[in-house]
Amino acid sequence: MNQENLLDNNFVLLKESKELFSPLGMIHYHFYEFKEEVESYINANKQKVQCIVGNEYMPFGQAQSPKLNDYADDVDTMKWLNQLS
Repeated sequence: MNQENLLDNNFVLLKESKELFSPLGMIHYHFYEFKEEVESYINANKQKVQCIVGNEYMPFGQAQSPKLNDYADDVDTMKWLNQLS
């Protein structure tokens, strides 16, 4: 496909890419050598990422189980709605 190197496991395609958003049925991944590279990438894309799962971030298995004080896009919707009136 487009002369790109893709890994296929008969379920999803894997492509090495630093792009955040991948097409349906594809997962982007990339490698890094130093933790600072990851932190820099996260900081550069902070406004485009909903959550970060990992050892020093949100625990694995918790991303789809938000707490009452976990607000989408860091906005307390009820507080925001009350400010409208």
